[in-house]
Amino acid sequence: DMAWEVKCREEDMKQRALENERRAIDDARRFVDEKAQQLKAVSHQSALIAGFSMVVLVEIQIPTSLNPVLLVTFGVTTALA
Repeated sequence: DMAWEVKCREEDMKQRALENERRAIDDARRFVDEKAQQLKAVSHQSALIAGFSMVVLVEIQIPTSLNPVLLVTFGVTTALA
């Protein structure tokens, strides 16, 4: 009778260890999914900001009295963006 209780207890402990491992794996997957969603949101925001920046660079009205060095700098910056 005592051997049966020890055997049942060992099986119970093994089952609990398996459940804890599964729970840890699920938590890790959930964490990775959350980070992936955050990264996706940041990438969308960055694309939106880059789009607005390009519109500003293309649509800006440059005064005719602008220093030529600044004009070249602006042209290079716009071309690289």
